[in-house]
Amino acid sequence: MDNQHQPSATRKPIHPGQILKHHYLEPLGVSNDALAEMLELSSETVSDLVYGKTDITPELAFQLSIAFGTSQEMWLNLQQKFDVQNSKAFQAFLESEQERSEVYRRLAES
Repeated sequence: MDNQHQPSATRKPIHPGQILKHHYLEPLGVSNDALAEMLELSSETVSDLVYGKTDITPELAFQLSIAFGTSQEMWLNLQQKFDVQNSKAFQAFLESEQERSEVYRRLAES
């Protein structure tokens, strides 16, 4: 099942770098290297952002807002939403692990 058809609670959170890639860079034909040059960042930093290995900071959000005519808040909100979704997913994982441990404990006791 792909992310598009999964219920939102089980969908993998989308990193803002993916939104940058699919909604801005690709449609405009802008490469990671070109964006790096435009923002005076290393190609590695932009690549890490696009592939979800680094987060959007307030400074980077400001730079992206100028480069793409968006607001700084949009990029920060995307990052915050991603962080909250990741936190909820991690919490659900921990809860399922606790439930599993409880089942194993009960099985061991019987």
